[in-house]
Amino acid sequence: DPNYRQKWIEYSAYDAEGTWMLYRNLEGKLNDMHWCRGLGMMEFYNRYLVPFGELLTDMERNGIFVDVGFLRSAEEVAR
Repeated sequence: DPNYRQKWIEYSAYDAEGTWMLYRNLEGKLNDMHWCRGLGMMEFYNRYLVPFGELLTDMERNGIFVDVGFLRSAEEVAR
């Protein structure tokens, strides 16, 4: 609807700006939190959590192999 176009544009801009401001705030707080060897939690986030999140989305997109026979035998052992 053309009548709402400007409102959607403004909302999108505010949403993007708010997300950026939140990121910058949290980035500062994570950098101030000690992790190890003088590194902050932002380094932990970038080193481990970002790649893990990307791995999970890749797995979701591509699917994963499930060895049904192994799962059946594991279920039998568990009973």
